[in-house]
Amino acid sequence: MKPWTLPPMLLDEHERLRRLIGLGIGQERHDFLDTITALAASTLKCPIALVSLVEEERQFFASRHGLESTSTGRDVSFCAHCIADQTPLIVENAVADPRFAQNPLVVGDPSIRSYLGFPLFGGAGQSALGTFCVIDQEVRVWTDEEKEFVGRLASMVEAYLEGLVYVRVWDASPLAFVVLDAAGLCVRANAAFGRLVGRSVASVVDQPLSSCVLSSDRSVLHAMVVSATTSRDIPTRRSLRYVRLTGEVVSGGTSMSPLGNAEGYAICVIRDISLESRQSSVNQVASQVRQELKEPLARARDLLAVARVDSASATQHFDDMARILDEVDELVDARIGDLSARTRMESELVASEQRLRSVAEHIIGPMLVIDDRGRIVDCNHRALAALGWQYDDLVGRSVSTVMPSFNEEVCRSWFDICRREALVSDTTHEVRTLVSSGGGELVVQLSLMVMYWNGPDRLVLIAHDVTKAMQQQVGLVHERDALETKLKSGALHLSRMEEIEAGLTTSLHEKETLLKEIHHRVKNNLQMVSSLLSLQMQQIPDGLPRELLAESVRRVRSMAMIHQHLYGSTSLGHVDLGGYVRTLADALRLSIAPSAILHIDSPSTHIAVDQAMPVCLILNELLTNAFKHGFLLRADASSSRQPYDWHVSAVLTQIGRQIRLEVRDRGVGLPADFKLQGHDSLGLQLVTSLTRQIRGKASARNDDGAVFIIEFETGQTH
Repeated sequence: MKPWTLPPMLLDEHERLRRLIGLGIGQERHDFLDTITALAASTLKCPIALVSLVEEERQFFASRHGLESTSTGRDVSFCAHCIADQTPLIVENAVADPRFAQNPLVVGDPSIRSYLGFPLFGGAGQSALGTFCVIDQEVRVWTDEEKEFVGRLASMVEAYLEGLVYVRVWDASPLAFVVLDAAGLCVRANAAFGRLVGRSVASVVDQPLSSCVLSSDRSVLHAMVVSATTSRDIPTRRSLRYVRLTGEVVSGGTSMSPLGNAEGYAICVIRDISLESRQSSVNQVASQVRQELKEPLARARDLLAVARVDSASATQHFDDMARILDEVDELVDARIGDLSARTRMESELVASEQRLRSVAEHIIGPMLVIDDRGRIVDCNHRALAALGWQYDDLVGRSVSTVMPSFNEEVCRSWFDICRREALVSDTTHEVRTLVSSGGGELVVQLSLMVMYWNGPDRLVLIAHDVTKAMQQQVGLVHERDALETKLKSGALHLSRMEEIEAGLTTSLHEKETLLKEIHHRVKNNLQMVSSLLSLQMQQIPDGLPRELLAESVRRVRSMAMIHQHLYGSTSLGHVDLGGYVRTLADALRLSIAPSAILHIDSPSTHIAVDQAMPVCLILNELLTNAFKHGFLLRADASSSRQPYDWHVSAVLTQIGRQIRLEVRDRGVGLPADFKLQGHDSLGLQLVTSLTRQIRGKASARNDDGAVFIIEFETGQTH
């Protein structure tokens, strides 16, 4: 069960499909229909306009504007609903319509929201064959003017489709049709007329019809043309004799009438009555013979009767004569009956041939009939159209004219197969190339069969055009080869990329190892420098020089710690500043003020390597200053084991790219006239200089002790 409403089938569906097939519309383009759909789309500003014909299981588009697909299933078709109702279908919001809300054409491509369609009827009182519709991809209220406009266009499409039916009747009819002007010139003729007079249709167009009529009947023809082109009288009917190029005379029952509302034109319908004429002649002859024989035979019987009375001796002789005369009478009747029966059989045979000819002309594809010498003895109009030949020019030529690969050996082989099988043989389904009169090539698949209406030893070649299929096959082969080449090239490129990637990975690993080794060695060297300075410091008595040297030792150690962090880090491009703050603060507390209470709030915060060294030196100076000066003498200092109230805190925060480092103590604070910029202390000069280097901002204030704040962005350095 599908979640949308399925269109119902019509009661006369079988008859409707038969009429739809009768239209003969395939995938070929129709310029008139394409113009109508384009006009509707542009005038109504709709993205899609269609002429849709609904088959048993699908709808296909005889014309489409704004849609790539050539068909859809009937179960999802809006147009199938329209032909079922036999009235215009108006949908203003398909999403809100329970019939279509879950339809794949609504929830998916082409996203139908509004639909306006009019049914296309094949005639009065008949079911619709399809619709003319416009589709919008937005919800839309159709105005009365828009409905009237689409209805008028639908009427034009309907008239065009009806015209196609008349054209097919014109082309397929076994009756000969000719359109004449007032001068008796042939304006148009169908193939049946060409066969009647044994000429190509092109050769009789623009020529007087009288050129195909026996001279003694031309005056009758002229009177019929004048009557049909100058008056609106009922059609005139006469039997005229037509002359073929071979000189053969054919009798034709000719009906002449005005051509609709076209003044000065007449339509001439001709039926071959040659066999009927011969039958009539035979019947007349038979009747005449019977009449002529009856009287003599009657007299002979009378004489015999008299002789039988007068001469008893001659009775036996006369009886024999009477019997012989009766036998002659019966024999004449029998012969006349045989002649009539044979004439009827010939008439039925010709009618059957005409039916087969109609099938060959209009149902199957290009067809050639050849004899056992490989000559073309007949063909249908589809073959003439495909090969660009005229009938009179092609018939009589060798098949090799249009099929270069044909030769006597092929001809014998085909005839042997068909004589053996007497059916279409699978072995004859082979691909051949036909050449048109203009040199173009047509790839076909041939089927062979024997049809005896053209006499014995006649082979029928039926061609199925596979040119596009072969081109598509060749294109697919080329695409496959190109794809294989691309895949091979891509695989080779991928292999090379993998090799390059492996090389780069190895090189990167080697460089990381080398860089870590460098950091390790730099750290060792700095520690050695720090140790040397410490040894040197022991040789200096207490005082300012010793203190200055101690500060240098601490600075060197802070830089060594950075290299230690880099050596132990998984990333050589960044340093965890939070971890470094904790490590450095603990080290400085132990070396400067072991009894100080240290508060650290430094979450993991990563900064670039080129920022790490300036920040570590800044942090070293601020923490050193806090540990040296950030204490107060306790009130109970004389009795307490901890005479000083010594608190130092370091807080690290990050918001986005902005990092804030705050170092605070609870000492006496900063002097009232303290200025961070331009201070004569080396440590504070380093702080201001290094802060500028990382494009940061340094500030200081008193808040229950000294507070120093450094703010900077990650990745910003001079």
